[in-house]
Amino acid sequence: MAEPAQRPSTLRERLLSARRRRFVGRESEKALLGELLRPESPFLLLHVYGPGGVGKTTLLGEFAALALEHGFSPLPLDARD
Repeated sequence: MAEPAQRPSTLRERLLSARRRRFVGRESEKALLGELLRPESPFLLLHVYGPGGVGKTTLLGEFAALALEHGFSPLPLDARD
């Protein structure tokens, strides 16, 4: 008999889990971002740009969650000004 999945214990974990379940698509972008988390990746900085409303913030939120799972501490930087 398979063990039941562990439920998130804190409100923060529950909210993050709900957000991640709602994120669908963007498989090629997620694969590329996953490659950036490999130890041999030459990248230290990721610059994302594009027209408003295409999902940049949501994609970066997913990337931040993935980075946290891999032991990184993502630092969001808004360089508009």
